[in-house]
Amino acid sequence: MEIIIEKGTELEAYPYVGMCQVMKAYAYSLMVDIWADVPFSEAHKKDILSPIYDKGEDVYSQLFALLDQGIENLEKESVFEPGN
Repeated sequence: MEIIIEKGTELEAYPYVGMCQVMKAYAYSLMVDIWADVPFSEAHKKDILSPIYDKGEDVYSQLFALLDQGIENLEKESVFEPGN
């Protein structure tokens, strides 16, 4: 999902970026519900092999922001449409 978010942003494929942001937020919310503290802030950085564990409540606040971004991207105009 992180690769699609990165590449989709470059290509302005906002519907795909938005879908991945929503799915990422959902996946992380499940992980926080199960394990509480999870790697999040450093989890997708290529040069970090052992990311720190972020507190669950800190991750949740970031997930709400990610959901808001995802919703905004789903509403943006784009030449890319899911299914095409």
